[in-house]
Amino acid sequence: EHIPTGLPPLSMSDKVLVLPQSIKTIETGAFKGSCGAVVIGDSIENIAAGSFPSGISVAYVSTMNPRPCEAGAFANPQTLYVPAGSRMSYFTSQGWSEFANIIEGEYVRATSVSLNESTTLMPKGNTQQLVATILPSNASATSVTWLSVNPAIATVDNSGNVTTITVGETEILALVDNVRAVCHVTVTPVLVERLTLSD
Repeated sequence: EHIPTGLPPLSMSDKVLVLPQSIKTIETGAFKGSCGAVVIGDSIENIAAGSFPSGISVAYVSTMNPRPCEAGAFANPQTLYVPAGSRMSYFTSQGWSEFANIIEGEYVRATSVSLNESTTLMPKGNTQQLVATILPSNASATSVTWLSVNPAIATVDNSGNVTTITVGETEILALVDNVRAVCHVTVTPVLVERLTLSD
């Protein structure tokens, strides 16, 4: 519910930081670093001055009534996307009115992500692609963040290609807008296909 000062610096170029709907307050200096944009939920009760650095200049909000936002909350307020019919409310509201462009265009959060495999058995040294499906179909997020819980067992690239490294078990996560899907990967030894004996 609360984002304090001094979180680790963001490193999310060209991506969107989607805050959980439970967040109520954001303190001064909470974020450092940069990302493409930030999506702020309906539960917010206060955004302090200096919350967002110059590396975050685009914001999405989903409530018709502007939530409290102190002047200077965004160091470089460029574009604010708001629900249809609420532009004037944000245009005259403290903090939000600092954005150079206020556009009626809503960010549609992903409600679920699923994978074509929930479990898979793979020999050591093989590669298999996982495919993610994001719902709803009109979700604003179109890219998936992939993560291996134990990359020493198996790795995954930005396209969902899983490569097995050594025998063991791990989980591959597909993350979109604070929702995730999991595939449990079991890596097996390479089996001997043929054995020949010399005379």
